[in-house]
Amino acid sequence: MKTIWIVMPLFPVVLVDHCVFSDGADLIRPDLIAGQHEPRERPAAKLILTLEDFDADYFMWGGYTLVSEKMRRAMALDPSDVQYFDVDASESAPLPKSKHYQVLHVPVTEYMTNQKNLAYRPRNVPSRSVESRLASAIASGAAAEPTHEIFYDRFRDFIFCTDEFAVRVLRSDCSGITFWDPFDYFADRGLHFRTLRGIEEDRWDPASNSARKFLIRGVH
Repeated sequence: MKTIWIVMPLFPVVLVDHCVFSDGADLIRPDLIAGQHEPRERPAAKLILTLEDFDADYFMWGGYTLVSEKMRRAMALDPSDVQYFDVDASESAPLPKSKHYQVLHVPVTEYMTNQKNLAYRPRNVPSRSVESRLASAIASGAAAEPTHEIFYDRFRDFIFCTDEFAVRVLRSDCSGITFWDPFDYFADRGLHFRTLRGIEEDRWDPASNSARKFLIRGVH
């Protein structure tokens, strides 16, 4: 049984006045379907990112997830698990241009049938009229036996990953990606997330009058 996490991208609102993105097909909304293989060749998306100090390795913009060359190396995913599509960033500032971004698409879906053996907190999903149940990565230490390292759950429009994948990416020191505990997220609780130290959460620290990361449980 494997521990799973939500793969959460950076949503860089700072780019509002500094980024123009076109998916290359002149579409109003993203046309890549979560969990489905894209069979067609696609024209290169156009990215004009003028913020000179922007260097995130994983972020979402215009409904698409963009990943740097460094992130792709860190992910080290099999071609059957992921699809990448070209991005033309030739008119971007030098630093973001050097990241060699591509569009990430996850074409695989998992159905976690063994969830019946785990502790749930069910939550309705009105848009799909289904009930998705995800166990806590912290409480159970495991949530599924997926056949892929990164995937969509059949009932959620979120990308999930295994703990092994998360640790591999964390060790690469790539930026812009966070690994959230799905149980806490869907139960509207405080967020726990995976780091190299283990499981942490953000809390307000009265002593320093600032938000700090606190270790919930160490993982060796």
